[in-house]
Amino acid sequence: MNVSSDLQHRQFTSDNISGIVPEAMNALIQANSGHALPYGSDPWVAELNREIQRVFDTQCSTFPVFNGTGANALALAAISRSHHSVMAHQSAHIAVDEVNAPGLMGGGLRIETIAGENGLISPSALRHRIGQARGIHSSKPGVLSLTQANELGLCYRPEQIAELSAIAREHDMAVHMDGARFANAVAALGVTPADITWQAGVDVLVLGGTKLGLPFGELVIFFNEALARDFEWKRKQAGQLASKMRFLAAPWLGVLKEDCWLHYAAQCNAKAQEIAVRAAAIPDIQLAVPQQTNAVFLQLNDAQQTAMFERGWILINLTEESGVRILCSWDITQRDIDAFISDLEQL
Repeated sequence: MNVSSDLQHRQFTSDNISGIVPEAMNALIQANSGHALPYGSDPWVAELNREIQRVFDTQCSTFPVFNGTGANALALAAISRSHHSVMAHQSAHIAVDEVNAPGLMGGGLRIETIAGENGLISPSALRHRIGQARGIHSSKPGVLSLTQANELGLCYRPEQIAELSAIAREHDMAVHMDGARFANAVAALGVTPADITWQAGVDVLVLGGTKLGLPFGELVIFFNEALARDFEWKRKQAGQLASKMRFLAAPWLGVLKEDCWLHYAAQCNAKAQEIAVRAAAIPDIQLAVPQQTNAVFLQLNDAQQTAMFERGWILINLTEESGVRILCSWDITQRDIDAFISDLEQL
């Protein structure tokens, strides 16, 4: 049976609607040979653990899971208790897009949101929000969650993460990082993965690969390995333990080798930068948010959005303030960019 997309264009709607990067697909195919022990007792998972330690230049514990929501919920449940709250930006995925999965997995864990310009938490805002806790009458601040890169495609610099982590430590809070687009942040900042994780105070990272071109599978990485106690049981209980785990691990091995995951991330960022520069040069079109990673946010009115839809483009408004979100996936071509910009110019 032949099945093909009915979309007129490659879309900029999201970076998780693309296909699989060749390196991940090749690794997946190579893993599909012979038999292997189940539930993570295979050579691919063992090699993935070693490869992650190489990438982050530290001892850590890595657990593959199926998806990002499960990864975030399990990670947060592992580093907190049911009477705790998680401090996160008000636009964070865990706050607005995960149906309080952390609360379910955490037995009552609560998400407390913090306002902040361009989706970033400031030290003063974090201190203020922690100070609003009402002792035993409210959930105890237990975790700080940072999104890197955030929902608006912007990044925390290493020193910003370190300052926020230090505040969390003052209040005996753990630090979680939602890294659905972590690779894009590393490429945009020109830093090492270690610079913006454990070296800056992060205890656990959810490393996303789906948006980068993997078929499935996210990683929960504990830099503070004491917090990973019994995580294997939590993962099983939550239905996130894969029996044929080699197929979750193999695609990661394909993209981590020779740092091609960062190459793809930099490539996506560069495409977004071109779109941002060319779109901003068009009269009556403005950037709603500065472009830093693979995301571009454009201010388009209803008539402009309708006209683009009629030309075959599917556009999403993340929020009223942020405007229309444009996301570049790994397989976007120069032809795609030219077609999109050409239609924008015709508005």
